[in-house]
Amino acid sequence: MLGSDVQTSLSATIDRSRLSADVQADLNRTIGEEQLSAQVTDKLNRDFTIQPGSIGKTLLAADVLNDLNRTIVITREMLPQDVQNDLNRTITLGDLDPQVVADLNDSVADGSITTNQLNEQILKYLRPEITQSPVLTKDREQVYTGQTITLSSDAEGK
Repeated sequence: MLGSDVQTSLSATIDRSRLSADVQADLNRTIGEEQLSAQVTDKLNRDFTIQPGSIGKTLLAADVLNDLNRTIVITREMLPQDVQNDLNRTITLGDLDPQVVADLNDSVADGSITTNQLNEQILKYLRPEITQSPVLTKDREQVYTGQTITLSSDAEGK
């Protein structure tokens, strides 16, 4: 029943230029928290409370991500003096854990290590190695009492 011009006017998009000044001012005003309903305020406070682990990297701005991924070099000069003093101090026996002191005091008594406890390389180093064995002459059966014969041998090692 409506004319086509009325139907077109009713279907047209209303842009800002067609709004009155008071409606435009209303649209442009800032809405403060006090103007929100309690239900909206509760929802905002509930939904935007930050819990540990609730912000993923994807929610962070690029500059924040860059700061997180930056390598920071810390030199001694950057450390507070008390930390530098701790790093430079001499550690005494009293500074060590009692278990460390007990381990240090668990020394080996003289003669308490036997050859059974040594590995083969050490045993070989300590054991003399015969490099030349003595050889009797072929006519050893003909050696008489009072006769002198010379046997020679050689060994290397400790």
